[in-house]
Amino acid sequence: MKTLLYIMIGIIFTSTSAYAKDDFQCSDPKAVEAVKKTFADRAKSMFYKSPSQSVDTVNVIYSKLSTQPRWGKAFSCSLRVEIPVSQEIVDIILNEDDILYTKDEMDKISNNLFTKTGESKDNRLNDNKIVIPSFAYDLSVLDNGKEIKVEKKSYDALSRAIYAVAWLSENAEKITKTAQEKTLESEKEQYLFFFTDVYGILEDAPEDIKSKFHASQETWVKERNKKCGNVESLEANNLSIKEQIHAYRCNNATMSEQISSLDPNEG
Repeated sequence: MKTLLYIMIGIIFTSTSAYAKDDFQCSDPKAVEAVKKTFADRAKSMFYKSPSQSVDTVNVIYSKLSTQPRWGKAFSCSLRVEIPVSQEIVDIILNEDDILYTKDEMDKISNNLFTKTGESKDNRLNDNKIVIPSFAYDLSVLDNGKEIKVEKKSYDALSRAIYAVAWLSENAEKITKTAQEKTLESEKEQYLFFFTDVYGILEDAPEDIKSKFHASQETWVKERNKKCGNVESLEANNLSIKEQIHAYRCNNATMSEQISSLDPNEG
């Protein structure tokens, strides 16, 4: 009887410690932990030199887990992914004011990873979150019933998204500063080009155009400085790089208009 009792206890213990395949769900807490670890580890492995611990700071929100058993094979799972991102990262991704040269930087994490806003099947930026509405993967409950294996082809969208957010978190300040410095230099060069171009056009302009230019120049400069700021005093006013860029762009736009007005072929 004792032997039978031990066998029954062993059977009960085994059945409670292992996963019963018939009752398995992709939302099982241990299955979710396996998913988190698998894709975080993949994201870490994408860093060039060594696994980055910044991946551990990326907040990945999983929801809407669903299970579709495939008899004799792995379980087919899907879930929704949301990764909140800072406004600084959003600004880099969108690059709305064309201040940041993001293309070369974004090539490092993946071409076209964040190319659109709104939701679709791919990674999208939506309300300061990277969203993957439906991410499919497979889970296998191994024979011993105590281990769950996540199966998904390599270089998947979720790992790349986690990696991208981690990489941008590490490099956002450097990307922003470097890009703004390059943009400011470009706008300064454009300003000098326009400045030179104005006087180059004047040399060959008819006398009536020259007279009109000189008569209106003082007023025009005052209006330009009022609207855009005086280029000569931008740095002295301790403006941020971004503010200087916008000031130069404003000056360049008005000087472009002035050049057009000096062209006798215009209008």
